[in-house]
Amino acid sequence: MKKVALLLLLLPSIVLAQADNAVLKDGLNMVNFQQCQTILQACDRDLYLKPVCLEQKLYRYPECVQLSALAKLASVSADLISAKSEGNLALITFRDPIQAQVAYAVLSQGKLIDVSVDPEKVMPSLKEQYPNGMFFSRVIAEPLYKVSASGDRQFIASIRIAKDCDVCDTLGNVKLILHFEPNGKYVSRQIESN
Repeated sequence: MKKVALLLLLLPSIVLAQADNAVLKDGLNMVNFQQCQTILQACDRDLYLKPVCLEQKLYRYPECVQLSALAKLASVSADLISAKSEGNLALITFRDPIQAQVAYAVLSQGKLIDVSVDPEKVMPSLKEQYPNGMFFSRVIAEPLYKVSASGDRQFIASIRIAKDCDVCDTLGNVKLILHFEPNGKYVSRQIESN
């Protein structure tokens, strides 16, 4: 089976993943989130013991309950996560320092909605044109957040599709639009060709 992107190995199954507990259901408390990130920075002093240090601090500090749940939900180390609050939604960024890449998801009512596409689904002719090709998608820049006059919310991401490697020739670009109700409930995803 072809791998869509190397980063997806780091972020298994975050599409519409459901939180194990209710700590994320009402959104992300950004004050606690930022305090926890500051607490976790103390673990940077000793890279050998960093995983143990992170686990201890996530367990010990109440400010870290949500970040701990988010890390477990996405199967990512807590120190590789950052967040930006947009009302009752949060744009979550997952960093992969080894590949120097980022991936995004939107936290909506305790669920993570992945900001990515499967290249072969959005460009079905790829398999026919390149039968032995491996295809990658990458969000070009941080997704934009918009609120319509009716209060509906959107995250809009420009995504690049490439063949054989993430930084190889571009085969095309698509725009992914995630739609949310005013209360933050996820509605749908829409893909447009650029």
